[in-house]
Amino acid sequence: MRVHAPCVTTRGARYDSCGTPASVSVHVGGGTTMRTLYVGGLEPDATVDHLRNLFSDFGEVVDARIVMRSSTGRCRGFGYVTLATESAALAAKAALDGRALGTVRLRVELAR
Repeated sequence: MRVHAPCVTTRGARYDSCGTPASVSVHVGGGTTMRTLYVGGLEPDATVDHLRNLFSDFGEVVDARIVMRSSTGRCRGFGYVTLATESAALAAKAALDGRALGTVRLRVELAR
């Protein structure tokens, strides 16, 4: 569960009532959840829809992003997928890491 306390402004900087910078989320309860996966080994023509379809078998895909080359508009070979639950992310990682997809093998890791 994420808690966002009211923000206070002090000398131009924004802080919550506990003195934490306002841009930092404070996680309460079960600790930091690991739901975002780094996905490497994507083909240059990979799309966000490909990622969503691939990972939707494991649970609700909350977010999917592919990092693109600004010069060509094509995939740089990696992206990120966020699933709704940690268990879904771990199941996807276990099933897809090392799996052949097209001419390459996927590399799926918990994002840092």
